[in-house]
Amino acid sequence: MDAHCRIGKITFRSGAEMRLLPNARERTTALVFSDLDRTLGHVRRIYAGDLGGFILISWKHDGAFNSFVNVQTDYPTRNTLPEYVAEVMRRDNATQDAEDLLKHRLGL
Repeated sequence: MDAHCRIGKITFRSGAEMRLLPNARERTTALVFSDLDRTLGHVRRIYAGDLGGFILISWKHDGAFNSFVNVQTDYPTRNTLPEYVAEVMRRDNATQDAEDLLKHRLGL
């Protein structure tokens, strides 16, 4: 059931009733967004006034995606965000790969 839907029960002319129940996917989605809201609040507290913005990208297995961008208009990377995000991800992946390699070689 959609969170914005106020219909909980439908009564047919015959008197039969059909109740609309929330499904598991909607409950999971609500939990994810609840966690996300807490996480963004935490990030805002850490960075306080220094937060230049953030990008949230989520995708499904079929390739569909959603993105949300919150950037200060005067932030210098506003026009180069795609390249900036790609570079941050490459750097993060390279760091993780190096850590994994060292752990493997050192037997940690």
